[in-house]
Amino acid sequence: MYFDIGSNIGSWSLANINQCNKIISIEASPITFNRLVDNCKNDRIILLNYAVCNNNCNDITFYQADCDVLSTINK
Repeated sequence: MYFDIGSNIGSWSLANINQCNKIISIEASPITFNRLVDNCKNDRIILLNYAVCNNNCNDITFYQADCDVLSTINK
């Protein structure tokens, strides 16, 4: 099993799906996640619309950008 954290539109997941059983592909941006869903039509790629971070807070702020590669949780 592989994890693709910050998977964007799923290029890495699609390129590597034949290397393993399953890929958990995680994308925080709701807009980009919709493109990820459209691109990754494979039962072995599990898609999750979450942000992943290493802080101990319960809430984070997500900054959505018009360009899919610029969205971030970093101020």
